[in-house]
Amino acid sequence: MRTKIIAGNLLTILVVGLAAYAMVKTNVESAFAAEVDDRITNDFQLLSQSIALNGRELLGLVESQAGGRPLQDVFGALDEGGRRQRAFEASQRVSTWLGDPARGRGGRPDITAVVDDAGRVVARDSDVNAMFGVDLGAQIPAIGEALRGNASVAVWESSQDNKALQVAVAPIRGDAGRILGALVVGYDLSNGLAAGEGAVLSRDVAFVWGDRVYSSSLDGGSPAELQTYLFSGGSAATAAARDQGTVSAPFLVTLEGQDHTAVIGPLPSSTAHVAMVVLGNRSAQIAKASSVSFILLLTAMGALVIAAYGFFMGSSILAPIAQIEEGVLQVMNGRTDYRLDIQSQDFGGLAYRI
Repeated sequence: MRTKIIAGNLLTILVVGLAAYAMVKTNVESAFAAEVDDRITNDFQLLSQSIALNGRELLGLVESQAGGRPLQDVFGALDEGGRRQRAFEASQRVSTWLGDPARGRGGRPDITAVVDDAGRVVARDSDVNAMFGVDLGAQIPAIGEALRGNASVAVWESSQDNKALQVAVAPIRGDAGRILGALVVGYDLSNGLAAGEGAVLSRDVAFVWGDRVYSSSLDGGSPAELQTYLFSGGSAATAAARDQGTVSAPFLVTLEGQDHTAVIGPLPSSTAHVAMVVLGNRSAQIAKASSVSFILLLTAMGALVIAAYGFFMGSSILAPIAQIEEGVLQVMNGRTDYRLDIQSQDFGGLAYRI
């Protein structure tokens, strides 16, 4: 009887506990997965706005420098050597100024250059002779806009450095407002930029340039796996984002055994073959549902309590019954003077009457 009491109670607590665990775990996993799937498109829009804001902030800093006297003085030199030297020194100053942590740019630009009114490089930072005379206007349409008086942000595919850079270009004006040239400042679309943007979104970010994943916040072999997917199974969405400026629908990609929900779309202010990807780790989000395993712990604790309580209750019931049974047997065997001494609130009355 004791075993039946304990078994019945244990079965009840185990069935209820396991059913609750399965139901809650399924619902929580679905909710966590839906959070990634439903938010990923909004996260892409937030990334796009963040990149655009980053560009506008950079443009404001570049415009403030382009309007300074040192940049105007570059074109006041009468000989070519003097102009190059002044342009080099001015580029160095701007690069150092932007590299100050107070500017919040995360370091010095990858390029700071002064171009003339034909879009040709007068000089750049780091090396007075590097890129001299290169027609940057032909490579960066934003320079043409600056020479017409309109500062702007663009993406430059630099064949010299094999880099994709976000550049801000601002006109350099003379005394009568005449445009003398332009100041060009560019930052690489680096792993650091991807990691910084990803940290803000709590997502992973990757930049795609041409036919490769150019940079990302991903670790290990994930960038290579992402590249394989983007240019095989997801090639249509990649091409549309990179070449036509189309934002894809959310898609699922597996990187190092982890499922990610992702969206690919164009980089803001870019006419280059550059796109960006936002990835939400679906597997990691679902793994958070493991916290509901505390239900199993509670079930196990409940089973132990029920077993102990069942053993105690079974003993409190069966012990008096066994004593009564023994007493009745004694009377049946002729011991009419035998008295039952049962100290039990529940069975004391029954023993007295017997």
